[in-house]
Amino acid sequence: MSSHVPVIDLAPWFSGDEEARAAVAAEVDGALRSVGFFLISGHGVAGELRARVRDQARAFFALPPEAKQRYGTVTILDREPDRGGLQVWTQPDGWEDAPYQPGAFTINTGDLLARWSGGRWKSNRHRVLPPQAEAPDEDLVSLVYFYEADHDAVIESLKPPIGRPNEYAPVVSAQFIKERLDAITLG
Repeated sequence: MSSHVPVIDLAPWFSGDEEARAAVAAEVDGALRSVGFFLISGHGVAGELRARVRDQARAFFALPPEAKQRYGTVTILDREPDRGGLQVWTQPDGWEDAPYQPGAFTINTGDLLARWSGGRWKSNRHRVLPPQAEAPDEDLVSLVYFYEADHDAVIESLKPPIGRPNEYAPVVSAQFIKERLDAITLG
């Protein structure tokens, strides 16, 4: 079964050709409208650099635990191949494994960006499965970058023709995210 999460090659963007850049932008827009996730290849980040960062991440996570959770507008994820791992909800098929392509980054949008785009771009449900029974000792380290708007930024939703017709009131970034966190906090 093919995935609904596309792989988009960024190499044409870097060519400087306006037509090629417009084609890449259209692919990104289409992915954000349909599923809210996509993979990017051709980004120019060397595999050796990603491997060194992952080694440092493993050393960091070997330190005593300290919990901190952040939610952002856009998430960029450098994943490793795995048996557990990322799944994305799609309307036609329900939960599906997010595709993996060596060297590609996985991108997804959050609730604030979906609102900011006036509902044009989707914030999609996703989950990370634990290691599977056949691979209980799987040691995966995903490198994650969360991009957030400034905490005091006032976010006004785009209206047509870019955004969809909407009645979203302006929100302050930090308040919006706090409301989302409060909604999922147990106890």
